[in-house]
Amino acid sequence: MNKRHLVVVFTTIFMVVALIVGVSVLLRKYAAKADADRRQQEIAEHAERIGEFEDYMVYYIGEPPIELETGIPNITVLTPGLMNRNTLPVSWSDIHFIEMDNNNNVVNEVQPRDYPEYMLIYVGSDVTLTEDQLELLRDCNIENDVPLIIEGATNINAYREYIFMVSHDLGDHATCMFAPWGQPQDNIIPEEVVTGDKAGFVNALIDVILSNAEKIDAYRVDSLVEVETEATTTTTTEETEETEETEETDEA
Repeated sequence: MNKRHLVVVFTTIFMVVALIVGVSVLLRKYAAKADADRRQQEIAEHAERIGEFEDYMVYYIGEPPIELETGIPNITVLTPGLMNRNTLPVSWSDIHFIEMDNNNNVVNEVQPRDYPEYMLIYVGSDVTLTEDQLELLRDCNIENDVPLIIEGATNINAYREYIFMVSHDLGDHATCMFAPWGQPQDNIIPEEVVTGDKAGFVNALIDVILSNAEKIDAYRVDSLVEVETEATTTTTTEETEETEETEETDEA
């Protein structure tokens, strides 16, 4: 093979390799653009799903995926160190309370808080809860009826033990929801969804938010009926006792 033929062969090989590299770069570029477009579309769909549902708030404790912050507009992100009675939806007075001393100096004042109608607390698995933080979550969850989702067996079982429930054998990214209308629900968001595509996780959390809204509405109606029934029963009992006392007085 003469030099001319060698030049042609090497040139052809170079051109083929360059073409393959160029096509590969273009494919990666288009794939990245398609992936970005897909994620933008998913974010838009998430925003549309929850767009008309305005009066809610998600309190996320830990470091959330960026898709969660863009997919759910009403979200408050807290590091564990920022957990306190001023940053979390703890139980609170419904009235404006002012305490004064003998010299009419204000010594204590409590302003009522206007919480969103629907709330959810999510604790990520990157957090290790202390006893004080467990008490804050208990107050929100049990005293103020805020649904609570905890991720990770360690924190789930720490909370279960704190509210006098037995531990469960769960995974590192398992979830459990503690809600006022029923028993704790393990795997409210499946572990494979939590650890999988983040857009899928956002979608699953939105499902929970929307489903919880219907359940908390029903729970509030049932609670109101129960309170009214108890009040009616108490009134009837008091009236019966008063009637019996009057009859006994008349007979005497």
